[in-house]
Amino acid sequence: MCNTASVKLFSSNVMNAVDALIVVLDLQGNIVFVNTACEKLSGFKLQEVKDKTVWDVYVAEEDIADTKAVFSALVTFQEDNRHINYWKTNTGDKRLVSFSNTCLKDDGGNMVYIVATGIDITDQRADQVELEAREAKFQSIIRTAPDSIIIIDEKGIIIEVNPAVEDVFGYESEELIGQNISILMPEPFRREHDSYLHNYAKTGEKKIIGIGRELMAMHKDGNIFPIYLSVSEIWLGGKNLFTGIIRDLTKMKEQEEKLRRAHKIEALGQLTGGIAHDFNNLLTIILGNLEIIEAKNLNPDAVEILNEVYEVIGQGTQLVSQLLAFGKRQSLDPEIIDVNATLRQLIKLLKRTFRENIEFEKKLLPDVWKTYADVTQIENALLNIMINARDAMLDGGTIIVKTANVNITAKNVLNSLSIPAGEYVELSVSDTGVGMADDVLAKAFDPFFTTKRVGLGTGLGLSMVHGFVQQSSGGINIESENGKGTTVSIYLPQAKDTVGNTRLQKKDVAHSLDGHRKKILHVEDDARVRQINTRRLIGMGYEVLTAKDAPTALNILSEHDDVDIVFSDIVMPGSMSGVELAAEIRTHYPKIQILLTTGYSREIVAGKGGENSILRKPFTREELAHKLWEISHDL
Repeated sequence: MCNTASVKLFSSNVMNAVDALIVVLDLQGNIVFVNTACEKLSGFKLQEVKDKTVWDVYVAEEDIADTKAVFSALVTFQEDNRHINYWKTNTGDKRLVSFSNTCLKDDGGNMVYIVATGIDITDQRADQVELEAREAKFQSIIRTAPDSIIIIDEKGIIIEVNPAVEDVFGYESEELIGQNISILMPEPFRREHDSYLHNYAKTGEKKIIGIGRELMAMHKDGNIFPIYLSVSEIWLGGKNLFTGIIRDLTKMKEQEEKLRRAHKIEALGQLTGGIAHDFNNLLTIILGNLEIIEAKNLNPDAVEILNEVYEVIGQGTQLVSQLLAFGKRQSLDPEIIDVNATLRQLIKLLKRTFRENIEFEKKLLPDVWKTYADVTQIENALLNIMINARDAMLDGGTIIVKTANVNITAKNVLNSLSIPAGEYVELSVSDTGVGMADDVLAKAFDPFFTTKRVGLGTGLGLSMVHGFVQQSSGGINIESENGKGTTVSIYLPQAKDTVGNTRLQKKDVAHSLDGHRKKILHVEDDARVRQINTRRLIGMGYEVLTAKDAPTALNILSEHDDVDIVFSDIVMPGSMSGVELAAEIRTHYPKIQILLTTGYSREIVAGKGGENSILRKPFTREELAHKLWEISHDL
C-alpha cells in the first residue's frame, strides 16, 4: 500500500537526493516537482516543465501508451509499482530509466501525489546487450565450430559440449554432461588425468594448458584415434573452469601416410627408372652378342647353355618390368579391352596350372563396360593377385572373380581411392584364405615386402600392380581380415570410345629382315649398345650412320639428304631427348621415318611420345627388324 508522508517535508527531502531522479506528479500526471538530478539528465529546468504532463515532456513516443497504463493502475489501485521507459532530453537524445513509483497521502489518508524515483540504466543496459550479443556469438561459434569443444570444472566433470563432440566421439551430449572427462580417454591417459588435475590444483604447475599436444582419444565404441588437444583456463561465475578444443587427426594422419608413401614411391621410382635404363642397355648388349654367338655352328652343350642364358635374360627383363611398373614409369600400350573375355581366358589357363583343391567362381557382369589399358599389364596384375590368393589357401578354397560397373563420386565410400569422380570398371578377386593382419595389410603395396619364404616371392607383385593401376588413371583397394580371406579390387576408367588401338600382326621374318639397302641413322649414347645395334642393322641389309647424341644426329642429317630412317634412343645426355629430336626431324625432314627405343622414359610415361613408334629395350634382332618393316610400310 502507499506510504503516508508529510507533504511539507517532501520538498527538502527530495532536494537532498542528488543521485536518483525524482519526479512528483499530481493525480492527472502533471509535473509538480523535479529534483536537480532530473534537471541534469533531461536538460529541462523545473520552470520549463512544471504543470505539464510527464508524457508530454519526458516520455519517448513509443513508451507513452505504456506509461499512461502504469500511471492509471497506480491511481486506481493506489499500490506501488515499477516500470522502465525511455526518456527524452532537450537535445533529442534518449535515456533508459528504471522507475519505482510510490503514492503519497495527506494526514487524512487521501492520495495527493505520486513520486517516481528513477535510475538511469542506459549504460548498464548497453553493457548487458553487448554481453548478451557476445554470449550469443560465443554460443554460435561453439555450435558451428568444426572442432570439438568441451568445458570441464576443476574436478574434471563435463559441464558443456558442442555438437562436434557428438560427431567425433559418438556420444549424445546428455550422455557426457556430468561425466568425468576421462570417459573420452584410453589408458594411460585416463589414469593420469585426475592426478594431473589434482597436481595442478595443489601446485599450479601447468603441463598442457596454453601449450597443446597430440594424444590419443577413445570413441564410444572403444576405437582409439589421434587428436590434438589445446586447453585454456577460464574463471567464470566464481569457478575455475577449463576449455578443451579437440581436433580429430585421423584424416590428417591418413593423408600424411599417403603423402609419405607417395614420396617414398617417387624416390624409389626415380631410382628404379635409372637402374632400368642402364640394366636394359646391358641386357640389349648381352642379347645382341648372344645372337652373334648363336649364328655360329655350336655343339649341343653350347646350345643348351645359350638357351639357359636366354631364359635368365627373360627373367631379368621381367624383373625390370616389375620395377618400372612399381615406379609408374613403364611404357604402356593401351587398347580397348573386354575385361570379361580377358578374365575368362586367364581363368581357363590357371585352372590347368593351379592345384586341384583350388576352385574358381565367376561373377562377371554381362554388360560390363570396356576399359582402355595395356592388356598385358592387366593380365600380369590379375595373375599376381590370383597367385597370392592361391598361396593364401594351402588347404584349398575358392577364388571368386567379379566384374562390375561402378560410378565413383566425390562423396561415396570409394573416394578413399584418391581417383577422380567418374565411371570405372571394377575387377575384383576374392579368396577364402587366411587373410591378413592389420600390420601386414598396411604394408601390402610396399616394394620388396612379402610374407612368403625366401625364394618364393620378390615382394614386387602388389607394388607392381599398384603402380600399373595408378599409371592407368585407376585405383586399387584391399580388404582383408585374419581368417576371413582377402578381396583385391582394381578400378579402371571406362573406355568412352568404341574403337581403340589394335595389335599389329608380325610379318614374315625373312621379308622384314631385308633392309633393301635403305640408309638408317642410329642415335645412341652408349657406345656398346650402338655397336651391337649397328651390327644387327648391317646384317639386315641397312646402310648405317651413327651418332652419340641428338645434336650430332642433326649435323649428320644436314650433310646427308638420303637418310630413310632415324632409329634413336629416347634418354640421352644433353638438353635434347630422342622425343625432341624426333620433333625436329618431323619439322625439317618430314619424309624420314622415325623409330624410338627406350628401357625407361618419363616422357613416354607422361604421354609425350606423340606419334612416334616405340621399341622397348631389351629387344631381339627379329623384333627390331619387324618394327623397322612396320614403320617403313606405314603400319
